[in-house]
Amino acid sequence: MPNAFFLDDADSAIVHVVPGDLQPAMTPSGTPMVTLIASGDTGLLTLGTVWWPGEAELSAGLAAVAADLGGSPGELRVTAAALTALSVSAWVRAGDGSEHELGRVTPSGTPPFSAALSVNVPAEHLGAVRRACLGEPGLLSVRLSGELARGHTASTVLAAAPGGEVTRRRLHLPGCDPAVIAAADRLAEARLAEARAAGPASDVVLRVSATVRQPSADPLARTADVGAWIRGAPEGHVYEYEKPEERQAAPPGTKPVGVGFDASRAPVAQIEARCGDAVAVLPPPFDRPAEIVCDGELTAVTSYLTGGPAYRCAVRAGASGWTLTAADLGLAEVSVDATALRDRGATRVEAEVHYQPSGEGTSERRTIELGDDGWTTSWYVVSRAPGLSGELLVTGLNVTPSTLAAPSFLRSAAPDLVL
Repeated sequence: MPNAFFLDDADSAIVHVVPGDLQPAMTPSGTPMVTLIASGDTGLLTLGTVWWPGEAELSAGLAAVAADLGGSPGELRVTAAALTALSVSAWVRAGDGSEHELGRVTPSGTPPFSAALSVNVPAEHLGAVRRACLGEPGLLSVRLSGELARGHTASTVLAAAPGGEVTRRRLHLPGCDPAVIAAADRLAEARLAEARAAGPASDVVLRVSATVRQPSADPLARTADVGAWIRGAPEGHVYEYEKPEERQAAPPGTKPVGVGFDASRAPVAQIEARCGDAVAVLPPPFDRPAEIVCDGELTAVTSYLTGGPAYRCAVRAGASGWTLTAADLGLAEVSVDATALRDRGATRVEAEVHYQPSGEGTSERRTIELGDDGWTTSWYVVSRAPGLSGELLVTGLNVTPSTLAAPSFLRSAAPDLVL
């Protein structure tokens, strides 16, 4: 399914993007981020997804829209404000053709709408999932459920001359619902009738206008075949381990390594802890520690849902092992606080926050909306550094009511923004 681009119903400089097919998150080596760890008759499946066009696809789509308008792509602004990604789920097809859900997660709320699933695979479905992870299509799928919110706005302006002649001007974008246009006409005509009934002077031109907006919400669904993702490159997706008959005591020198913060909402696909020949893997949602034979210092290797190179960081052991921080994983937590604007009377705040890394980080643009549901928000950006290693730019700050003074542009080298 191709990507779709449409103009905002109220501002023709804003382009809404509706992504096409659900895509796999990619490892630094360029392979789909799909892993099955099987032990005996049980397995753990981890996979990452993204739902947003690449830079080349975005540029091509904007160029096509600009050409239709007879303008320049630089005059257009991209937004995902009309999109809501509700869930991403994994489904397996059994031998009798029935489908069974293995698990689901909520994707990130902003582009690229990334999701990381980590689900247990029961014995009866392990064979099908294993074959899918070796490149066989038709057995394992991922499904995205979302919603597209858009609307239709039409305005009608009527001018009644003293002689009774009425001129009509309609304002709306192409493709507007005819019923909305007709509703604007009827409302304007009713207002003209009221104005005439008020008894104005016969030599006065009466002018009235009416605007009607009709919001709508359309469900979105995307399905992708995991086997088709990795067909032709099946190596490195399935790892088999013999299941021990009974739990063995940890060998001398074994210590736990875990994540010391909630990394389930971070754009992290996988974490490896390496120490010499020893390797421990921490899969999403990173809420369980792993064991590794190591003494002193290990290397944390972090791969990201947003792609790009992995980040390596040396971490010294604590008294009881290793507890990885966001800095150890090459992440920086960005926070935005608009409570000061709320205290001055604001009821809603919108802004675009751009992360511009100065090193090897991944640039990101995010639209935030703050209001009664919360006046603070935070998320993680991929800095591939111990801190922010870059700057944050705040543009398009829109405060309701508009009478409140607010800067149109902010720049910060600190990750904590106060509006």
